[in-house]
Amino acid sequence: RRVGQHRVEVELDSQNSIDEIYETDNSASYTFTVFSTSVRPIEIEKFYNTARDSIKVLNPVLIINNVSDELILSISDNPDLNNAQDFIKNIDTVFTTIKINSLQEDKRYWWRIKINEPTQEWSDVYSFFNINKNFTWYIEKSFRNEDIENFNSVFDSSKNSWRLTSNENLLEVSSAGSDDGEFGSMMYNGEELLPNTFYWGIATAEIDSITLRPSNFRYFIFNDGNAGELMKAYLDSLPLGKIVAMTICADGAQSVLGFSGGTEIRRTIEEFGSLYIDSIRYRDSWCIIGKKGAPIGSVPESFKKQFLGFAETSESNVVNNESGFIVFPIVYKSYKWLNIEKQDSLPPGSSIEYIPLGIKSSGDVDTLNTLIFENNISSLNQINESVYPSIKILAKLNANDFFESPSINSLGINYIIPPELAINYQVVNISSDSLLIGENLKLIFGVYNTSETPADSFKILVEVLKSNNEREAVSDILVNKLDSLSKRFFEVQISTANYLGSNSFIITIDPENKINEIFEDNNFFQIPFYVKADTSTPSINITFDGVDILDGDYVSASPEIKIELFDPSLLPVNDTSSITLLLNNEEIYFANNPEISYQFNSSNPKMIVTYKPQLSTGEYSLKVFAKNASGSIADSSGIEKHFIVNEQTEILNVYNYPNPSSGETYFTFKLTQIPDELKIKIYTIAGRLIKEINKASSELDFDFNSIFWNGKDDDENEIANGLFFYKVIISKDGKNQDVTQKLAIVR
Repeated sequence: RRVGQHRVEVELDSQNSIDEIYETDNSASYTFTVFSTSVRPIEIEKFYNTARDSIKVLNPVLIINNVSDELILSISDNPDLNNAQDFIKNIDTVFTTIKINSLQEDKRYWWRIKINEPTQEWSDVYSFFNINKNFTWYIEKSFRNEDIENFNSVFDSSKNSWRLTSNENLLEVSSAGSDDGEFGSMMYNGEELLPNTFYWGIATAEIDSITLRPSNFRYFIFNDGNAGELMKAYLDSLPLGKIVAMTICADGAQSVLGFSGGTEIRRTIEEFGSLYIDSIRYRDSWCIIGKKGAPIGSVPESFKKQFLGFAETSESNVVNNESGFIVFPIVYKSYKWLNIEKQDSLPPGSSIEYIPLGIKSSGDVDTLNTLIFENNISSLNQINESVYPSIKILAKLNANDFFESPSINSLGINYIIPPELAINYQVVNISSDSLLIGENLKLIFGVYNTSETPADSFKILVEVLKSNNEREAVSDILVNKLDSLSKRFFEVQISTANYLGSNSFIITIDPENKINEIFEDNNFFQIPFYVKADTSTPSINITFDGVDILDGDYVSASPEIKIELFDPSLLPVNDTSSITLLLNNEEIYFANNPEISYQFNSSNPKMIVTYKPQLSTGEYSLKVFAKNASGSIADSSGIEKHFIVNEQTEILNVYNYPNPSSGETYFTFKLTQIPDELKIKIYTIAGRLIKEINKASSELDFDFNSIFWNGKDDDENEIANGLFFYKVIISKDGKNQDVTQKLAIVR
């Protein structure tokens, strides 16, 4: 049930009650993702839906073990899903659509869905009213009582409409003479409305013929002097049919009516249907709810003689409430509000006011402007869906003057549902789940929009969750638009050089949460991969002026020493610490050293160091330590070269080989420095020059040199058998040095 990304944070000593050496290592966090393993309907609303010919669901984000690739949809005409009809469909890619048929019109259906396997859980139960109305949200006679909030209103099932409720109103009029309690009363629905219940005379009130509510209270009392005349004038002024309540307190005969029957005021009261008006005497109790022009004895009236208790009478009726309201169920998650259509009935003079209640994502509710309808349709595009993604409709009902109630038969709302971006196991692949460090890894994944609404401008973030739980962003993709019911595939390639051990790709769709979606918890996917350590061993090659010297060789006083690091692993070398140089056991540092230059390459040699020292005459040792990016060492004891520098130009160890020779031979020697030129002169035993070989400095090497002779003289004739002399002569800066040796030709 906790699908989505989560973060666990652990904090020690959160109140800082412990005095510690370090306070910065008291917290840690771990991020993990819970993937949905069940199918979920792509539905905004669970109940107030109209007809469906198909059901669309999201496939599981992740499949655990080998489960069925079929879905089962159960649909029934009752919420308990008894006697359900089942539809079975193979799972498609990312989302699956299941067609339904053979349903009765004007009937409500309930449905649920799951993977067709006994161990799998059913989805929540959804419902729709199978009526041919094209609304995103719709309510009429089929609804849930718990979804409705109402006051003075009710759904009338006999008329299939919401209307004002009716109430029974009760008017109770009481009278008590001086010896029976001495009060007058007019109670309306249990509430005393007569402003003063103690007086000496008669109190009157005009009664509403529909609601029975008393108003326009008047008192005719002893202190007026001519109270009877005043009361007669008032009653005469009332129109025929007017209802008036009258009640005596203390004494009415003495103060208003006169002591005997037949007075003018008594005759006037008789016109209101009074039967007992001539019977009232000193301190009697009497009250009436009269109607001008009513036959005598046809109205509620009560009379009690003195000392026989108080008189009381009443009248009741049933009428509709004057006003009430209905708050209809919430309408969820709009991407764009369109319009609302009503079906209602308004008796003349009655009214219904439809008011949207805007619901923010925080749950706060704002009352918006009253809707204006034309031909029963009102636009909703004035409602900002980014501020109010959900709404309710408040309907205020007002009866007319005759308390006739307006009624509401149905409400239908059209709005654009949000996009629904999705990714799951079916559309995510990597080139390998286990590979050697430094190898390239390719991630290919698809993003689907399963809704009929395009998704505009969102990002896709691809990160690597490393073995230490750190995240590293490797790709940030901007998608300008993903059309409805469409898909796009993406490719991300990384080098695994920095990801030794267990890692995962984490794909996050819309990380900035710019797109309002049906579901937000299926925008993540995580796929693991393992990077194995490199066990290969690097090697190095050392040359002096391009030559791989032997120990004891002579080199230039300013040699170009080149050290090349070769590594079969795929990891790049990009750190100068990979090669360490020691000359005569003293480290040669790279930084700020003009004698050192280096370069890194993506292929072998991975690193090249060029060292150009200025050396004086003497013997030297150069030790080189090398390691690759994984820390593997080329040779634990290092690679060592011993060499000699002689600043004087000398020729040493002059020989020819073979000697004796059958004709061809090689003149070999060592040079401590490269001369400007070198000559080899070959003489007969009598001293005649028969061959001269000349070599420029560019043709000579430090230390060992070997020069071929084919055994022929300058005229390219083979020389005779015998003993010969040869002289090797070097010239440097105008100075010459020579060495003379013998050679023998024997064929």
